[in-house]
Amino acid sequence: MRWGIIVGRCGAFTVVRTKGSCMSDDPLHEILKEWEPIPYNTGKKLAAAQQEGFRLRALKPLVWWKIDFRHFPAEGVFGYDRDWCSRHEVEFVTVYEGEEFVLIDRCYFGFPDPPQYGLASRPAGKPDAKWSMWGSFWDWPSTWSVMDA
Repeated sequence: MRWGIIVGRCGAFTVVRTKGSCMSDDPLHEILKEWEPIPYNTGKKLAAAQQEGFRLRALKPLVWWKIDFRHFPAEGVFGYDRDWCSRHEVEFVTVYEGEEFVLIDRCYFGFPDPPQYGLASRPAGKPDAKWSMWGSFWDWPSTWSVMDA
């Protein structure tokens, strides 16, 4: 039987304890314990969709490129300039299977602020497409890595 205790934190929900096999073999269990939706007070239906989207992307072997703000590319990153990336705290980017990803590394994090990292994506090569948010989290999935400089 599957069950879990879900607790609220300023309207967010986080699975903090489970019983049975539903999460025991889950490689993302520790990450998802501290995961929260964006915005934190979104409804349960949207939060569940974000969490499932995060889960699917966390299992992909993403190799991230760290943005060097001292030598920012003249063409920008996904069409965005240095100022936009800095304002949105985008520190890492990648493209995988037709999807562009940005990884937000927040300057201010921890209660009452969200966890340190945030994930967003959109279809690759579609600069007018809206970014989909996949939540905030503390630890990177083990499937992700950073490209060597």
